Amino acid sequence: DRVLAVGDASGVQSPLSFGGFGALTRHLGRVTDAVADAVASDALDRASLTRVNAYAPNIAATWMFQKSFVHPVGSDRPSTFVNRLMRQNYENMRDLGDGVLRPFNQDVVQPRALLRVLGLATVRDPLNIPQLLRWIGPAELAEWLGHFGLMLAYDALHGAGVGQAVRAYAPRLPDKRHGF
Repeated sequence: DRVLAVGDASGVQSPLSFGGFGALTRHLGRVTDAVADAVASDALDRASLTRVNAYAPNIAATWMFQKSFVHPVGSDRPSTFVNRLMRQNYENMRDLGDGVLRPFNQDVVQPRALLRVLGLATVRDPLNIPQLLRWIGPAELAEWLGHFGLMLAYDALHGAGVGQAVRAYAPRLPDKRHGF
């Protein structure tokens, strides 16, 4: 209770893409309003403060990338693995264009773009996939697939017009800045 992680410690953004500062500025108004509301209403218990930085499947999915890019101390993972993986993914994003690369570097991971990057990685470097799966492990892969599945669900709902329906109803809701 009464503890709120902010900045890189909050886990709201991936530390890999160096998009944390940009994300901080994008979310600053929402977060400061939510914290002010929490303090004013004495809603400082863990459950209430957790709502300040709500779950987002695209951000949760980026943590699997962190696991695949880290070379654990004492690991028998080849020292070239991380460089090969990063080089291949960034080459794929570059080749797929700025519409894929820029959002990823800003921690705005988009499911359809991610599918394209992963598909291209599988075609261009298929022998790296079994190694990647070995180093990630089945538990992390299952967790990531859950987050990725939710990303696809959110995207499908948005594409089906659910977002427009919510926006049409939004004027009757409290101020949208107060996501808390």
